[in-house]
Amino acid sequence: MASALTAFPEDGDFSRIWYDRLCIEFNSDGGLSPAELRVIRLLLRGYNSGQIAALCFRSVKTISAQKGQAFRRLGVRNDATLLPTLMLLGMVTLCTDLNRVHSLEEAGLECGPEAG
Repeated sequence: MASALTAFPEDGDFSRIWYDRLCIEFNSDGGLSPAELRVIRLLLRGYNSGQIAALCFRSVKTISAQKGQAFRRLGVRNDATLLPTLMLLGMVTLCTDLNRVHSLEEAGLECGPEAG
């Protein structure tokens, strides 16, 4: 699944994740540690725990522990409920129209809840 996603941004900005015409934009960290948030963002990009461990130069056990802690803090039951839970908590916003996103950015606006 990761092959369908855009490459890591060069500037290290992971506030948006793109899937073709779909943008997942992070609005808050939800009280997660930076390490837990990175694992969550990489899961949303389609990577599994082994791939995340390799990308982060950590053991699979460490990544699994960070994922488990993040899921407990957020009340996520399994991978399938991750994105809906993040949406319900207001941590992420979905944008589905690429042209709208670009026009909002050009106007200095963000793709978020206020963009309505």
